[in-house]
Amino acid sequence: MYPHLMKYIEEKEIFFKSSKDIVTNGQAKFFNDQRELLEKKELTKEDYEKSLDLSARNLTEYIIFRQIQIDRLKKVTSEDKEEVIHNLISPKGNFYPNKEVNKGLFANNAWILDDRFMSFTYAGSDKTLKELSANIPIFDNSVPSSQSLDRPDYVLLFSNRLDETHKNVDVVVFEFKKLGMAQYNASIAKDQLLNYASKLKKICPKINKVWLYALIEFNENIREILRNDEYKEKFSVHGEVWSKYNNPLSLEISFLDFMTLVNDADSRNKVFMDILRDKFIET
Repeated sequence: MYPHLMKYIEEKEIFFKSSKDIVTNGQAKFFNDQRELLEKKELTKEDYEKSLDLSARNLTEYIIFRQIQIDRLKKVTSEDKEEVIHNLISPKGNFYPNKEVNKGLFANNAWILDDRFMSFTYAGSDKTLKELSANIPIFDNSVPSSQSLDRPDYVLLFSNRLDETHKNVDVVVFEFKKLGMAQYNASIAKDQLLNYASKLKKICPKINKVWLYALIEFNENIREILRNDEYKEKFSVHGEVWSKYNNPLSLEISFLDFMTLVNDADSRNKVFMDILRDKFIET
C-alpha cells in the first residue's frame, strides 16, 4: 500500500507494532530525510543521488493519494449529495492559480476529469461569474465585470504557458450532478452550461474556445435522449462520453457518465501504481 516507504520500514517492527504505527514511523523518517536535504546549502554527489530517490518517492506518494481519491469516488452512491462528488474533484469555494499548483496538488484533483486538465492557468470551484471576473487576471479589465451570481461548479482556463500575455484562452466548464434522476439532471445541466458559456464569452473577449461537460449517471433512457438529440458517442476506455457541437455558441457540449469518469481515472492511475510499486519492490 505504501511502496514509497519500503526503505523506511523496520522489519523488526512488523508483527510487534500496529500497521498504523509502522506507517507513521516510516512517514516521519521520510519527512526528516526531505527536510535535511532542503536545509543543506550545498549538495554533495551523495546528496544529489538521495534527492533523486526522494523525488521518486514523492511522486509515488502523490500517485497513491490519487488512488485513494479514486477509491473514494467508487463508493459514491445516489444517497450522497452532489457536493460529495464536487469536493472530491475540487473542493468548493476555491481559486487555483497554476503558479500555486504545488499548494493545491493534494486538493484540486483536476486529473480525475482528465490528466490534461492539470495544465490549467486558472481554475475556480463553485465561484460565481462575478467572483471569477473580478479575481482572475485573464479577464479583460476593459470589459465591465460580470454582476452575475450564477455559479458554475468548476471552471478551468487554459492559455499558452509560454506566452505570459495570455492573448487567448480556452475555457472548460464542468457541471457535477448527484447520482440518480438522470433525465432531470441532464436537462438542467445542459441549460446551466449553455447559460454559463454565453455569459463567459461576454465578459472575456479573450476566450478562444469553450468546452462544456456535464457529469451525470447514465441509463438507457439518457442514451436514447442523447441519440435522438444527435449527440455522438466518443472514445472512452471503460464507458461513455457523448458530445454535440452547438452552432449558436460555437462550442462543444459533452455528457460524461460518472462511472466512466471514475474507471478511466482508475485505469490511468493503475499504470503508474504498477510501475512505481514494482520499482520500489525491486529496490
